[in-house]
Amino acid sequence: LSNRYISITALTILATAAMPLVANCTPTQVKNSTVHSKSIASQADFLSGTWEGTYICSQGLTRLKLVIKAQSETDIDAVFLFSAHPDNPSVPSGSFRMKGSFESFNSPDIPNLLSLDGTSWIDGSSGYQTVDLKGNISSSKRKITGNITTPGCSTFSVVKRGR
Repeated sequence: LSNRYISITALTILATAAMPLVANCTPTQVKNSTVHSKSIASQADFLSGTWEGTYICSQGLTRLKLVIKAQSETDIDAVFLFSAHPDNPSVPSGSFRMKGSFESFNSPDIPNLLSLDGTSWIDGSSGYQTVDLKGNISSSKRKITGNITTPGCSTFSVVKRGR
């Protein structure tokens, strides 16, 4: 019986220690924390949609379409679609899935950062490999420019289509 009493007491102490201190917050503090958590979730919302532009790898200038779906800052899915650019018409088409994250620095002096890693082919092209991206998001949230970190590649730039 004493072991059972100790376990229940320990559980009660742990549960009490782990409880948020909302009871000590003013209504304004509770409201502000709710608004803050909503703004964090919405910081990644603008990423969802279609982004179009170009990238450069060993095959030369290539057309790029990124279709992004951002669930949260740490859960971003994308499809990387590549195809021939008018200045480089011999590039084949292909696509693969990506997974990544978004870091918001909430500062006009530090650009927000999007990281996406290639995970699996949807429509693979012989001799090609998936690539990984690290890009800075413009303050208007309408352009992403950065580097393809895969060897043999250099830069990419995309702009948001639609809203």
